[in-house]
Amino acid sequence: MLQGPKKKIYSTLFAAVLFVLFLGQRYAGFMLLLAAFPLAVWMLYVFGEAVTNPDLRKCQSIRIAIWLAAVGLVIGIHFAYHITTRHKADEMVSAIENYRAQYGRYPATLDEIGIDRQQLRARLGMAYYSGKAPALLAYGVTYVPFDTYDYDFEKKAWRYRAD
Repeated sequence: MLQGPKKKIYSTLFAAVLFVLFLGQRYAGFMLLLAAFPLAVWMLYVFGEAVTNPDLRKCQSIRIAIWLAAVGLVIGIHFAYHITTRHKADEMVSAIENYRAQYGRYPATLDEIGIDRQQLRARLGMAYYSGKAPALLAYGVTYVPFDTYDYDFEKKAWRYRAD
């Protein structure tokens, strides 16, 4: 049975892994803000223990490093979600614009450019397209539920829409 510093390090590692698994999910990045204050208070407490008790310094430093790595990993995961989803959305916008240049109108549905609903969801997650004037392509912000990025085909730009 583990005792002392090893037990603290392993329990911290276990909690940090769960933290990354839960907050690393698409649309769950906002929860990092909810965890920030309690985590900061805990880190200050652990840092204080490390300063006042040299015997605990190595253990507490490892525990703080584990949590800093976990937070960095969650941020990195959501940054990667955002970048890859935007890239896929830009590819779809390009295909829609190419269709418009060829036929003089926006496609009524994405099926006309070879993308069905399942492919749309696989590429962008929660997403929506309407070919009615003005055409609209929207997808859910990857780190916050209910917010969207909408593409303005007239201005040729993405808009963030908070719900």
